[in-house]
Amino acid sequence: MQQAPNHLLSWLDHLRILMPPRHVTLVGAGNGSGPWVQWLLSRAVPSATLVEADDALIHPLQATVAAASGAWRVRKQVIGPETATVTFHVASVSSESGLLEPESLRSLWPNLKTRQKQTRQAITLDELLQDDEQSANWLIVDCWPAQPLLQGSQQALSQMDVLIVRTTMGADTPDTLNPAEVESALTEAGFRQIAADAGRHPGVGHALYVRELDAKTASAAEVEQWRNEATRLQESMALAQTHNERLTAQAAALMQEKARAEEELQKTQQALSAQLAAAQEAKARAEHQTQALEQQAQSMVQAAAREQQLTQALQQASALAQERERHASTAQAHSEQLAAQKAALEHRLQQADLALQQAVHRERALEIAVNRAEAQLEAIKALWARESSA
Repeated sequence: MQQAPNHLLSWLDHLRILMPPRHVTLVGAGNGSGPWVQWLLSRAVPSATLVEADDALIHPLQATVAAASGAWRVRKQVIGPETATVTFHVASVSSESGLLEPESLRSLWPNLKTRQKQTRQAITLDELLQDDEQSANWLIVDCWPAQPLLQGSQQALSQMDVLIVRTTMGADTPDTLNPAEVESALTEAGFRQIAADAGRHPGVGHALYVRELDAKTASAAEVEQWRNEATRLQESMALAQTHNERLTAQAAALMQEKARAEEELQKTQQALSAQLAAAQEAKARAEHQTQALEQQAQSMVQAAAREQQLTQALQQASALAQERERHASTAQAHSEQLAAQKAALEHRLQQADLALQQAVHRERALEIAVNRAEAQLEAIKALWARESSA
């Protein structure tokens, strides 16, 4: 669940030589991606029982350890201080799901809350270990609350050589957790705390306990072996300390170099920022000029289009003018023809008028002649009458 410090994992590498794990029981195994499962897999521990109560984490856990060699098994089970029906709290952060209400841990995680409450059946660690075919001598309790769980495991504790419990560090420890009580109970059970370290959260970590060697019950060979291993471990730790001091000095030098590099980087970044600002300003000017050129080009395209339209209009107007000229020429010719016809008709009319006038004149002359002839005839008639009567 929580990230294990490399310091504790180094201790485990030594302890697996001093106190080899026959069988490891891990309570709170999570989804299998945590440091404890990964360490057990990488060290090819021959036998292990991984316990997880959260339904959502069981299948990923089973998939993680499916290829493990040896007698490994996964159990979905709630572990409690006694065999009883309990409330299992599913938290908004899966690693904090358990018997404690998530809201009681808000001094460590202010936004932690309960997603769901489940009624589950809990068993004790003693019952869990009784079901195991192997006799565990390593126990990892990576869940809370550790103290009540350990109270129900007096028989289990008696067979343990190495014990790791999740614990709190600092002043933000919730009222529901008391690391001092855990340490006191384990001390009474014959364990001694040899290391404790925080993980990613500075207030949450793990404590490593080992069983005290009982010189009365141990053989001389076992005591000698322990002493030799302890001496070797001390020498290894001394070498590690020397190496750590050397690394610390190197780290200090690197930090100084890093500070210088960061200062140079800052200057370079400032220079680059100035260059970038100038480049952006130049880019803005270029973009403005580009926009102006694009607008000008667009205007030119529009002008060209208008010019083409005007040219087409002029061509159409010229064609219309030519057509009008052809019509005008035709009309002129027709007008001239009509004028000639009109002149001819007028001439004919004049001739007709003249002929009419002549006819009228002749008619008048004929009428006068007729009148004269009639008068002469009347005169002749009168003369005849007179002559006849005479």
